[in-house]
Amino acid sequence: MRRIQKLLCLLFAVCFLLTVTLPVSGEEQSLPYSDPVESSSSASVSSASTEESYTSDSSPLSATPSPPSNSISSLESVAASSGSAPSTSRYTHSSASTAPFFAPTNPVPHFYWSDAMDAALNNGCTYLELNEKSSEYLLATGISGISSDIATATRILDEIEQKQGQYDSALALSRDILTLTFSSFNPVDFRGINLIQELANTSLLEGQDLCQQSIALIAFDSGNFSVPKDAPNNRRTLISRILNCQQEDGGFSGTQDDSTSTVIATAVAITALSSYQQEPEITDALQKALSYLQTAPFPEDCSSLAWMITALSSLSLLPTDARFTEGTTDLVTELLSYQQPDGGFSQTKEDTATNPTITEEAVIALTSAKQQTNPFILRNSISYNSQDSTHSLFSIVGIVVGSVLILAATGCIVWVFIRRKKTHHSETE
Repeated sequence: MRRIQKLLCLLFAVCFLLTVTLPVSGEEQSLPYSDPVESSSSASVSSASTEESYTSDSSPLSATPSPPSNSISSLESVAASSGSAPSTSRYTHSSASTAPFFAPTNPVPHFYWSDAMDAALNNGCTYLELNEKSSEYLLATGISGISSDIATATRILDEIEQKQGQYDSALALSRDILTLTFSSFNPVDFRGINLIQELANTSLLEGQDLCQQSIALIAFDSGNFSVPKDAPNNRRTLISRILNCQQEDGGFSGTQDDSTSTVIATAVAITALSSYQQEPEITDALQKALSYLQTAPFPEDCSSLAWMITALSSLSLLPTDARFTEGTTDLVTELLSYQQPDGGFSQTKEDTATNPTITEEAVIALTSAKQQTNPFILRNSISYNSQDSTHSLFSIVGIVVGSVLILAATGCIVWVFIRRKKTHHSETE
């Protein structure tokens, strides 16, 4: 009897260990990402699963003698004294309390997400599902939270793998990083390819194109990816290149050599810089950029409207803010006027032909307006589907073995109970 009891205890212990240690089939593995502070250790980007201690660059963005407690300068001093990066995030997001300089002079009514806006967003998403898919399809569906076509997703992911980190355009590389991030894949190790490292070290970003610099910065910040401070394209360098494109009127131009500000270039720059509002120099640049948007001509194409909505939402500003409207027409209402009967968006009102890329920009803008946040910043911990089928195999085996052991243990208990009952009955007779 004692042997049977020991056997039962052993069986239960094995079942318990299997339940605790073996993963459930289909479970996703969470990747712990650290705050996006530049690494001082090497020029290569470390894997997200083996983060090192990171310190920011040696020179502060701002020349202010007494920077705020959450500035890059103070982070550097804390890191220097402790030997590791502080737990405080390198940047904060805009809110009414943290960015009072963005508050309107006159109070505006709270933004109301109407049924018409919701219908427009849903129709735009339906259009993307039913029509030609561009390379940014997975990014738009990931940001808006809709399910993506499996065949298209497989094709796009395979195309990213086939490139093996070799790109002719930094913009395409940055967009692929965003695509992977919002498709729950890890761009630090996507099928053995480290796209973050490629972007941090590529020579394709040495030019003066504002869009490429801005989207690269957005890609780094999308998942709080760590970038070495001595990498050619670290965050500080990208920010400096973006700020060099700001003109005297407060707006941003497409390149440093171009002195003409545009709405779309300014909106892209604001979106990229919105995550660094605690830096005085960037605060000043953002305020000047918003002043430019107030006086700039009202956007007359869908892309400019979409990016302007995204930029304001990234600063937690309402798209109905009276400072950025034309008469009684706000930005979102104007954007919806570009939507066609098939649910897609056209670039101009004169040309009613819908375009997948323009529709993706509109869907992202509407999502940012609805959430009042920067849509390119992933709010939750990144998780990705394991590429190793061994986990699934172990899961299945664990479930089968656990079930068998539980049934065996139950059978033993029943057998012991019946045996004892018979013994007791015999002794009674």
